Amino acid sequence: QLGLQETGRLVAPLAGAGLFALAGGGAVAGADAATFAVAAFMTAQLRLRPREPGTREASHWRADLLAGFAHIKQTPALRRVLVAGAGVMALSALVVAAQYSLVEAVGQRPAFLGVFSAGLGGGSIVASLVSSRVLRRTGEEWLAIFGMVNFAAGTALRATGMLVPALIGTVVLGFALPWVFLAVLNLAQRLTPLSLQGRVSAAVLLAMFGPQAPLQALGSLAIHYGSRSEEHTSEL
Repeated sequence: QLGLQETGRLVAPLAGAGLFALAGGGAVAGADAATFAVAAFMTAQLRLRPREPGTREASHWRADLLAGFAHIKQTPALRRVLVAGAGVMALSALVVAAQYSLVEAVGQRPAFLGVFSAGLGGGSIVASLVSSRVLRRTGEEWLAIFGMVNFAAGTALRATGMLVPALIGTVVLGFALPWVFLAVLNLAQRLTPLSLQGRVSAAVLLAMFGPQAPLQALGSLAIHYGSRSEEHTSEL
């Protein structure tokens, strides 16, 4: 499943960059909106098998979420990996905010972002294909560590502002988040009783992806005001 997802990440940026160059941003936005409509329609077609009468338990989403976090808190190995993984995912939001600055730094047009996205997707595809083998040999904690090392190395290469190191760093960075995410998810499934799987999964996903949107906004604001400060300094 992750491999299919990352394949989409490889193909879509190239197609989007081409469409942007040919028809402009409006066409890209329209095509993107259409993909969401298709995904929503297909999801609506899913039919779940109803439970047996009398087996449904009354619950509230808040209580379920708290139960998931309580299990994570009481499971030290899962708690450690989740905290580290959530930290990496949060930092990745700042990297996303800086992607257009990266394209500018290497002297390319905005459409070149599709090449970086394709490199990121390519690394993620390879990571998803070899992750099960690495996981069997090393375990979840080491898989997460490998992902964090790739995140640091890939980000450092992209920060050079040179095209070739930035491209290599992008591919290396593609290994980071899939390995971290798979390590956390696999460990959560292995250390969680069947009765708590859904609640723990919800808590894990919230911790991993919840901070991304506000941190992307924060990163964008930091870049905006940082560039304005540099312009003001140069004028003086």
